[in-house]
Order: sequence, then structure tokens, then C-alpha cells
Amino acid sequence: MFLQFVIVGIGIGFIYVLFAVGMVLIYRESRVVNFAHGGFAAAGAYFFTTVYSGGDRHYGLALLASMLLCAALGWLAYRVVLQALTGSDELTMAMGTLGILTCTIAGILWVFGPTPRSVPAAFGADGLTFGSLVVTYHSIAIMGAGTALCAALGYVVQRTGVGRSLRAISENRTTATLIGIPVRRYDEVTWAIAGALAGFAGVMVTPSTGVSAAALVFLLVKGFAAALIGRFENLLMVVAGGLTIGVIESLVIWKFQQVNGLRELLAFALIAGALLSRERERVIA
Repeated sequence: MFLQFVIVGIGIGFIYVLFAVGMVLIYRESRVVNFAHGGFAAAGAYFFTTVYSGGDRHYGLALLASMLLCAALGWLAYRVVLQALTGSDELTMAMGTLGILTCTIAGILWVFGPTPRSVPAAFGADGLTFGSLVVTYHSIAIMGAGTALCAALGYVVQRTGVGRSLRAISENRTTATLIGIPVRRYDEVTWAIAGALAGFAGVMVTPSTGVSAAALVFLLVKGFAAALIGRFENLLMVVAGGLTIGVIESLVIWKFQQVNGLRELLAFALIAGALLSRERERVIA
């Protein structure tokens, strides 16, 4: 049973990783903590329930459509709100993303209604069996896609000219503009990619959580905790943080099934611990 819950936790942890990587991508490029990420995930999941008609082939097409929708939402959020706030302090920008989150959730409830929905797992309940250990194909798909996406993003950021441009923008946007880097174009692309990642995470986690705006927005807390563990900079630490949160949550469910709220308490405790650690290091420095 222990290994079974660890495997489940790793699958859920990869969802948190993908969510956190999108937040980190935006923060590294534009120094904005994007609280709208949870709204993008919820929009992708609700849209998926509308376009998915059953079958493995349709699942992939519906997932792609949901990711494209969330990419468009990310791009639109930047063009309408964040671009207008360019030059503002980080707190103002973060408050702007909270406004986007509020509007997104209101739009979801208006279009789709408040009734929670359900989404089947990719490939159903089938999986690989190793004795008493069962690994569903849905979990394998999450792990594989999560690993591939994180590896691809890490390669782009660290090994390509695009990554060097992103790092230059992160260091000094004014200087990057002066040397000819199209900063706004990179902003738009970054927000679109982050939106697509949020949409993917939102769809893939819903077989476990159900399609509920409140539950999906709460992914924001888990992703934020993983991003904080990586200090919004180190992708490997973000991955380790997300997987750790997922595994611990799964083991908590196994050991304390009758105690409500422990999963949420864990995420808030990790956020508090990461913030206190950063503050202590700053004071010592």
C-alpha cells in the first residue's frame, strides 16, 4: 500500500510541478507572481468537459483544444492587463493578476454554471500491474508529459538563444530592449506557454478532484508552494518541491483518511516555511 500511494503521489506531484513551472516561467521573465494561473486551469478543465465526447483520440484533441484556449487566455491577460501595468511595482502587478483570476472565475460560472462536473481519466482505469502495485496509464501519461515538458523548458531556458534572451529580460528589461530584444513579444509568448501548461494541469488533475472552480483554483496554492521551494528560480528544486508535496499529500490521505483539511494545511505550512526561510536568509545576509 505504501508504494501504491507513493506512485499516486508522484503522478499528482507532476501536476503541481507543471502548474509551478508556468508560474516560475512568468516570474523569471517578467517578475510577476501570476495568481491568475488557477483561473486558467479551471477554464481549461471546464472547456474540456464541453468538447470531450469520449474515446482516446477525442481525449487528446479535447486536451489540445483546452491548452490552446488557456494559451489564448494567457496571451489576452498580458495584452489587456499586464501590458498596461508595465513599469508598476511587483505588488501592483500581482494585484492585477488577482483581478484577472476573479474575472476568469466569474466568467466560468457565468458560461458553465456553478455545478461541479466530472472528467474521466485518460485511458480509463487501465494500467500496468506489478504484483499488488497498479500504475494507471493516466498516471504514466502525466509523468511522461511532465518530464518531457520540464526537460524541454529547461533546455530552452539554459541552452538556447531564446533562453539567453529570457535571462537578459529578467536581469534588466530596459537594457534588453536597448540591445534589440523584442521584450513584449517574449512577454506574450511566455504568458501563452504558461497558460497552456495551466490548462494541461487543470485537465489532468480533474479525474482526482472533479471539475470545480474552487478545487482547481486551489491548485494555485500547491503550485505556489512548489515554486517557493525552488525560490521561483531553480527549476530542479521546483520539480523536487512539487513531487514532494504530491507524495506527502498522498501518504497523508493513506494514514489520516478521516481527518479533513490536512492536505490544504500541508500546502500552507510549506508556503509559510519557505517564506520564513527566505526571510531568515535575507536577515542573515
